[in-house]
Amino acid sequence: MKNTTQNGARFILPALIILLMVAIGLPALHSHSSDWLFLDEIRPRETEGEIQVLLHTTSPADFRVVSSTGMKIVIELPGARIRKTQSVPVHRGQVVQVRAAQHAVKPDFSVWVVVDLNRPSKYLVEKRPGNIIAVRIPLDPLAPDPTPQPATGSSAEGEDEGPASVSPPSRNKPSMVLPDGPPVSDLPAPPPFAAVADIPSGFIMDLHCDSVLRMMEYGGDITPFSGNPTNGVWLKVTVPLLRQGGMGGQVFAVYVPKGQGFAWTVESIRLFYDMLAAYPDLAFAGSVPEVKRNLEAGKVSAFLGIEGGEAIEDQVDRIDYLQKLGVRYFGLTWNRTNLIADATRDKNKPYGGLSPFGEQVVRRCNQVGVLVDLAHADHETIMDAVRLSTDPVMVSHTNAYALNPHWRNVTDDEIRAICGTGGVIGVSFYRTFLSSQRPVYSSSIVDHIVHIARVGGISCPALGSDFDGGISGPVDLKNIGEVQTLVAGLRARGFSQDQIDLVCGKNFLRLLALMDRKHPASRTVGANGIAPLGDRYNLDPSAPDRN
Repeated sequence: MKNTTQNGARFILPALIILLMVAIGLPALHSHSSDWLFLDEIRPRETEGEIQVLLHTTSPADFRVVSSTGMKIVIELPGARIRKTQSVPVHRGQVVQVRAAQHAVKPDFSVWVVVDLNRPSKYLVEKRPGNIIAVRIPLDPLAPDPTPQPATGSSAEGEDEGPASVSPPSRNKPSMVLPDGPPVSDLPAPPPFAAVADIPSGFIMDLHCDSVLRMMEYGGDITPFSGNPTNGVWLKVTVPLLRQGGMGGQVFAVYVPKGQGFAWTVESIRLFYDMLAAYPDLAFAGSVPEVKRNLEAGKVSAFLGIEGGEAIEDQVDRIDYLQKLGVRYFGLTWNRTNLIADATRDKNKPYGGLSPFGEQVVRRCNQVGVLVDLAHADHETIMDAVRLSTDPVMVSHTNAYALNPHWRNVTDDEIRAICGTGGVIGVSFYRTFLSSQRPVYSSSIVDHIVHIARVGGISCPALGSDFDGGISGPVDLKNIGEVQTLVAGLRARGFSQDQIDLVCGKNFLRLLALMDRKHPASRTVGANGIAPLGDRYNLDPSAPDRN
């Protein structure tokens, strides 16, 4: 008992000392932290003729405009801290959202505030009483610069109105009219295109899946494509699912992982043709006549695309070679900036768009009849390609930034530019690109299709699922076999059958037919069905091409 008491006393004394130290130190710590400058609140609101983003700080703050090019206004608050990263949706006028995060820490703290826009706009940043920095953006992007207000008066002006942030419209219930747009039935019809006129109504095709990548990752095993998984590989695009969904065509993308290049690309294409040889429900298609032939034979048309310019490494003439192997679109980048162009996710953007080599790549694609795919491309890359390409350009899988401001989605300006070339935009089924809300339903895909059709015309939207690319789709469209849910959603939203046919396949087939007509000499894939690849092409890159 005595030992126990002594041991207890031995522990009590240090504890009392620690408590005393804490009691002395906490006021000092609190006193020190009270001197820190914090970004306390972001308060967007709409006033007469403009959007105001009010940045409330805990003490007077300075600001510096870091960047105001393109679709973002970036403002630095030197010496400031932020308790947690903030993202405030706005969706008024040009302003999509406002984001704030700690940019630098010891010894020089700073916070960056980013105002995301859906189109370039004039603006004014000014300090106001009450520890407020105001970013003022006219609702009309062409309006005169905002007139500075005198730095007098109450800093609480309009605070009783609360933040004027507006959440995006619900993505989970059909609506004949989304904000700021006409009913789908009022969209002007495109001019008739004879080459696809006899493609039967109900034809559906998807512009992007990564099933070949999944099979390459597991040693080239094509068994999972039968619908019977091996090695734990469950595909969202398989022969049974393509049949279940009533699919008429599927583009199989060849993705080039980091550290891989031309050899990986060729082996992926070899696997693609091995897959076609093993599953007679599918047949290669690289032109509209081949699609028609496959439809008559009751087969699903299988197309080839490239995702990532690393596929050709630094050899532009390899585009010719890939075209002869059946490639019909060429994605300049994935998320990584490469030798060709700046990518949208990569902070490294050395070219400000296309590199000089990238300009050669776009021209060569035009020469041989391969469509330029701008999925994953940075804004400047997109605009460079639009200006340079003499053929329509496309985006195989993305969504509308105006509905969900994700960095991978395309802005309205980009939609207009792409569709202005006569190109198409495949709407992705990836729930992260579709909406920030959960759960996500296929009606959200319809929302994005409607928006792209309104901005770029009904000849612009297409389907670009991105299945098997590591994505999760809507709860009612988890694989390609459930695509009829989307078709029903288009019909419920007011799309006519002709409009559904355009979105679900004919818009892309129009581009394919245009390539056939403009570049007839380059269409070198013969009508040999699914003959072994080696019978038509020499796959040894070091040997001369037999064709």
